Amino acid sequence: TPPYSFKVILPQLLAALGNEKQWTTKVSALKIIQKLCTTCKSQVDKSLPTIIPVVSACMWDTKTDVQKQAAATLTAVCLTVSNPDLHPFINILVETIKEPSQIPDTVYKLSSTTFVPTVAAP
Repeated sequence: TPPYSFKVILPQLLAALGNEKQWTTKVSALKIIQKLCTTCKSQVDKSLPTIIPVVSACMWDTKTDVQKQAAATLTAVCLTVSNPDLHPFINILVETIKEPSQIPDTVYKLSSTTFVPTVAAP
């Protein structure tokens, strides 16, 4: 997928993850979003606030296939984050979204991390 088409494709993919959609449609859309993480990494990184809530909601879908693909997609999406200090915590964060009872432990682990600020030009 060419990076310049990302802005056109993303809203369609996120719409395909709605509750009224078939589970096969959701799995397909999640797989495409996961693929975009490699072909359009910087665009995905800039769209994290839009993507994460929609993909996270799929982790509680009634269909196990959707849940599994949502977890894999969310991991790929989170790995596009430009802050390397967060990369070791991606799997923990995804598991916490899947199982909210882990929030206190995750907050503790994140609080013991030293984040090194990096200033990047816009």
